[in-house]
Amino acid sequence: GPTLVEAAAARLVELSEVAERDAEKAAGLLLSAALAGIETLARGLHARLEKLIRQDGNFASVSAALGHLLYLYRYDEVLNTSGRGDVGSLLAETFERGLWLLESLGQVGGQDKRLLVGVSTLLETFRQCEEVLEMDRQTVVDVLARVESDPMQAPAVRGAAVGALWRLGEADPSQVLADMRLFGDPDKLGDFLSGLFCLGREIVQRQEDLLLAIDELVIGYDDHEYLEALPAMRLAFTYFTPREKHHLATSLMQALGLVGREETIALE
Repeated sequence: GPTLVEAAAARLVELSEVAERDAEKAAGLLLSAALAGIETLARGLHARLEKLIRQDGNFASVSAALGHLLYLYRYDEVLNTSGRGDVGSLLAETFERGLWLLESLGQVGGQDKRLLVGVSTLLETFRQCEEVLEMDRQTVVDVLARVESDPMQAPAVRGAAVGALWRLGEADPSQVLADMRLFGDPDKLGDFLSGLFCLGREIVQRQEDLLLAIDELVIGYDDHEYLEALPAMRLAFTYFTPREKHHLATSLMQALGLVGREETIALE
C-alpha cells in the first residue's frame, strides 16, 4: 500500500481470508483493525467474523473470540468501540454460540486450562452485559445447571459450572457438596476443584462446610491415593494467593477445633 494505513489494511485483509473456521483469529484481527484505526476494514471484518462464529465448533476458540469482543464493547472507550451496536450484536451472538458449545462439549483431554478460561469469559460477559444486551438469565442458569449435572462433561468443566452458578447466586450449597463428593476419587477431585476454584475463588473462602468436606475426602485416602491426588490438588490451589491459602488453612484449623479463635487471629 502507498500509505502505512493502507498497507496495514491490506495485510489484515490477507490474514482474514485464511482464517478458516477460527473465530478467535478473526476477532483478533478485528481488534487489530480497531487498534490501527482502520474503520472501513473493521466493518468488513464484522461480516467475516459473524460467518466464522457460526462455523467454528471449537469452544475454546469461540470463547477466546468472545473475550476480544467483550474488551472492545465494554472496556475500550479510547477506540470508540465501547457500547457500539454492531460490536454488541456480534458479542451477543458469540455468547450464545459459546453457551451452546459449552453444553455439548463432552470429554476434551488436555485443554482444561483453556476451557476454564472460556467458562470464565462466558460468566464475565454475562455479568457485564446482562442488562445492556438484554441477555436471558434463566437460559444461562439452565445451561450451567445441565453442564453441572452432565456425567459426560469433564470434572473440571463441571466444577467450573458449579463455580459460575455460585457466582450468580444460583447454587445450592448442599448440592455443591454432593457434586464434589461425586468426584471424590483421587484422579478426579483435583480437576473438579480446579474448575470450582477458578470460577468461585472468593466464595469458596467463606464456605466452612466445603473446606471440611475436602478435608474429609483427603483424610480418607490411603498413601497411594493421596500421592495420586496430590499433583492435581496442588494445581487447583494455585488459583488462591498465598494470603488466601493461609486464610483457608487457618479457617480449616479453626473449624476442626485445632486452634481457637484467639489463636487464629494471632496467626493472621
